[in-house]
Amino acid sequence: MASYNGPATIVSLHGEIEVTVDLRSGTDSDGRLTWVGHIDRYDRRELGRVLHGMSAYGLIIRLPDGREGNFIPSAETSVGVSGFMRE
Repeated sequence: MASYNGPATIVSLHGEIEVTVDLRSGTDSDGRLTWVGHIDRYDRRELGRVLHGMSAYGLIIRLPDGREGNFIPSAETSVGVSGFMRE
């Protein structure tokens, strides 16, 4: 299992915002790359605006190296996320 802690971009229908993420990746039983983690964002209003712009497929998270994945945020106090990375 790999991990990443650093900057990322959340992309939604309402634009993009910069966040800091703490992610851990692994593979599921079908061999797909999955990940779980948390988003740290101090401006909760802006984060809420982006989360409300979520499509039926969730949101997109983009890492600085260009990798992207879809995710669905959880309804916790801190914003927990999980999803699949695109190949």
